[in-house]
Amino acid sequence: METAAKALASSDNVRLLTVGLAALLAAWLVLYQPFALGEKTTAGSATKSDSDKAAEGSGSKSKGGEMKKLSVGDKAPAFTLLDQSGKKVSLSSFKGKKVLVYFYPRANTPGCTKQACSVRDSSKELTSKNIVTLGISPDKPEKQKKFDDKYTLGFPLLSDPDHKVAAAYGAWGSRGILGSGIIRSSFLINEKGKIVQVSYKVKPKETVPNAFEALMKQTTPATIPTL
Repeated sequence: METAAKALASSDNVRLLTVGLAALLAAWLVLYQPFALGEKTTAGSATKSDSDKAAEGSGSKSKGGEMKKLSVGDKAPAFTLLDQSGKKVSLSSFKGKKVLVYFYPRANTPGCTKQACSVRDSSKELTSKNIVTLGISPDKPEKQKKFDDKYTLGFPLLSDPDHKVAAAYGAWGSRGILGSGIIRSSFLINEKGKIVQVSYKVKPKETVPNAFEALMKQTTPATIPTL
């Protein structure tokens, strides 16, 4: 009798253990499988997003991942963007003129206001040198319009919301702890569409002086040594 009781108890224990393991397995399948599938779906979405971003970028990247910087002598990348009035403005429409293109992070902020007002205050001198100025930022045309109206800037402010043009000019990249964004930059383009002056991380009030300095170097005749 005692032996039979022990055998019965042992059989019950095995059955309980089997049921317990089955329950644990079922719970694992319910909880883990959707999570695993979710991970695959998320990973697939991330891959798609990354490819979309890569397709949107217009500029080339250097080995470090930063957008490739332009240099003097490079052909200025073409672009067509909306200005503060919603009108399309193309770089190609200014053939025969010099064009000062500058990129700024955000309209109506202290540094960008200082930069824009500096350009505005130099408008007569810029015109006398056959220079047209185009300011570019990710701001929408409506915000650019308010910026223009507030400070009576009087020159085209172009909207580059997906920063494709900024990337093509190397003016989009890392800003340290601020993450990626517009790198304040200016470019002077000659009548043939070639870049004759480049200033990355330009100080707001040096945008115009840097352009004038580049022009002066081009127009100053070489000194011929006397014999």
